[in-house]
Amino acid sequence: MGSQAGVALAALAGGLASSTATTVTLSRMAREHPEASPLLAGGILLSGSVMVARVLVIASALNRELLLPLAWPLGAAGLVMIATAGLLFFTHGRGNSEHPQLSMKSPFELGTALKLAGLIAVISLLAKVISTSVGDAGITVLAILSGIADVDAITLSLARLANSGITIATAALGIGIAAAVNTIVKAGMTVSLGGMKAGWIVSAASAAAIAAGGAAFAFFG
Repeated sequence: MGSQAGVALAALAGGLASSTATTVTLSRMAREHPEASPLLAGGILLSGSVMVARVLVIASALNRELLLPLAWPLGAAGLVMIATAGLLFFTHGRGNSEHPQLSMKSPFELGTALKLAGLIAVISLLAKVISTSVGDAGITVLAILSGIADVDAITLSLARLANSGITIATAALGIGIAAAVNTIVKAGMTVSLGGMKAGWIVSAASAAAIAAGGAAFAFFG
């Protein structure tokens, strides 16, 4: 299997479970194989687009009213990531003599599942307390802090609280903020772990994706 297909498949599979773990793995490979940095940056962005799609599916599955408020901003952000990843795969994947060997940890290990369950429980409790005592501003702060580490926990919590503790608009905004913060964090990880060549590609594409998502939220949210 060529490097192009290998990176793409690893990014898709990794993004379904943990785009953050996938970013760390591909960034380290970019440091070890600088000539393959554009291709690996494409994998990181593809993984990020899967994360965005996963968030939309989870949120709308738990609360159908979140589908439309989230579809435009998350869809716009995801399309920017996919388009950039596709361009990188097309321009740097063909004829590349470098075939990085992907060795990724299983995202379905028991320890990882338990940590996620614990984080979801903590975020759910905090979301309920904050929505009652502080209101929308507190939810925004919680979304920012949660997005640094994980998107799934805050997505699950806010989707469940929507219409029962907070408004749909507040839930959609919080989920969008968490996804944006998580995207920024992963861009920083790429710069730190993968070097500037991969880092600036991911950072520029991430900034464009967040801008597109923000514009879509402003117009359609």
